[in-house]
Amino acid sequence: MNKLSTKIGITATAILYYLAESGTVTLDNILSGRKMTLGQKYRRMDAIKSIGDYYDILSSAKENSLRTILWRLRKRGLVKKNNEGYALNFLGKAFLSKIKKVDKYSWDGKWRLVMFDVPETKRAHRVWLNYKLINYDYKPLQKSVLIGKKPLDEDLLLELVKRGLYQHVRIITVGEIDNDNYLPS
Repeated sequence: MNKLSTKIGITATAILYYLAESGTVTLDNILSGRKMTLGQKYRRMDAIKSIGDYYDILSSAKENSLRTILWRLRKRGLVKKNNEGYALNFLGKAFLSKIKKVDKYSWDGKWRLVMFDVPETKRAHRVWLNYKLINYDYKPLQKSVLIGKKPLDEDLLLELVKRGLYQHVRIITVGEIDNDNYLPS
């Protein structure tokens, strides 16, 4: 399972989430996606604590790329293809539950502000970091500034160092914020 997590990209993860929500779908369903307003997308993203708004990720992907990704997911045993289309199998569901694993944290009353300025040459790592923070229930204040209640765990900090991102990231602990009505609850 650990090997899979490092080899599954954002679009592949988005497909897995889409399949988890929709059951069995055809490639045409994945390509067309479901039309949603921005508010609906945000509420949906907030509700499932996923990698982000995967509808936007899927809508920007090319058909050939999606076909290749689905083929790779089948080869890795995460999805199955039947007469009706594609569906998650047991390993795919286990993989998603590992990604969505959220441990209970008792808030200490302090906000964590994470700011990053990752160079364009490390764009894939920047996207990874953004989605990782969203998985930690962090909400964007600005493009590369996110805020949350939970401290980042040691594994994530070590991964930042391993990926050469730590020098581009600033983590600030804040006691009080004025007008915190729009911050995560």
